Amino acid sequence: MNLQDKRIAVLLSGGVDSSVVLYELARQGLQPDCFYIKIGPEEQEEWDCSSEEDLEMATAVSHKYGCRLEVVDCHREYWDQVTKYTMDKVRAGLTPNPDVMCNRLIKFGAFHAPQRETPPTSPV
Repeated sequence: MNLQDKRIAVLLSGGVDSSVVLYELARQGLQPDCFYIKIGPEEQEEWDCSSEEDLEMATAVSHKYGCRLEVVDCHREYWDQVTKYTMDKVRAGLTPNPDVMCNRLIKFGAFHAPQRETPPTSPV
C-alpha cells in the first residue's frame, strides 16, 4: 500500500509503542500528524497520575521527526464514560477493564466524534 499520497495520523501516548510507529513512518519518509489524547485532569487538580511527563515525551518524539502534535482534551469524556463504567462494575462486584473501555470509547470513540471541529487524518 502506497502511503506517500495519504494523510496519516498517529496517536502518541508518550510510550515506546507509538514512538516506534512514528519512527518507522518517518524512516519511510512520511510525516504524519500526531495527536496526544489528554485524559487526565487539569494540572491544578489533585491527581496521582500526571500526564505531564507523557506529553513531554510525545512532544519530544513528534518534534524529533518534524511532525505536528495536537493535544486533544478528552478528560471529560474519559471521566463521564470510562471512570463511570469502572466504578459501576466495581460496585456490582465485578472486575472492570478500563483500558478496553478507554480504547473503545475514547481512542476510537470521542477522538473521532462528529462534533470535532476538524476531523483528524486517517489513523494508522
